[in-house]
Amino acid sequence: MNNDGIFEIALFPIPGAVSFPQTTVPLHVFEQRYRQMTQDCINKNRLLGVCHTKSIERLASRQQNTAKTKEEMYELYKQNLSTFTPEDVFSAGTVEIKETTDDGRHLISIHMLKRFRIIELLEESPYKIARCEEYKDLEFIDFKDSPEGIQNQKDYILKFIKEQLAQQGVDAHEEIIDLESEKSINNFTFKLFKFYRMQEYEMQRLLNSQSSLERLKKLYEFTLGLKKSLKGNF
Repeated sequence: MNNDGIFEIALFPIPGAVSFPQTTVPLHVFEQRYRQMTQDCINKNRLLGVCHTKSIERLASRQQNTAKTKEEMYELYKQNLSTFTPEDVFSAGTVEIKETTDDGRHLISIHMLKRFRIIELLEESPYKIARCEEYKDLEFIDFKDSPEGIQNQKDYILKFIKEQLAQQGVDAHEEIIDLESEKSINNFTFKLFKFYRMQEYEMQRLLNSQSSLERLKKLYEFTLGLKKSLKGNF
């Protein structure tokens, strides 16, 4: 971070990859420039941001004669990462190389710390580096200070997650304890994405939201919908 609160962050734009603070993102890095990016971030103590990319629909209109399905669109879109335009708001964190294969590929974990917003791109090659500012919520609210009914939404979500984990035989004891003890609505809504996945545009919309109460409401409604759909399968 510079003295003026501006960060220079390396960007890894990936279609559909929306990540949140308080989560860890595993990645398999095989392109040489992104291997270099990973090592540079570690050596220079630089944050790495994983970004969803803007408007795959515009690409679809250009490639409509070639790609017939969404899956084919993504394959075309992934062919040249340098052409990707990153979303303005993204999460970034510190990089840890978990394993390096014999042929030099990296298996990494990115421990997401905060959200950021791009001010301008500084470099495009060999990988993107952007000047960024921290992107904060407009309010910071603890559950004990929240409006009536908010704690009930937290409890309902936790109960649903624990039921699903039990049915699937998944041991996530530490993560559940962490969620249960989380006092901040802001952090709670981010940590839920250790368990939840949505359509990328919905996740990006929640990442862009600067209201923790709005995020919790949307996640509560999402949980209600999940529970209803699961009941319909029995």
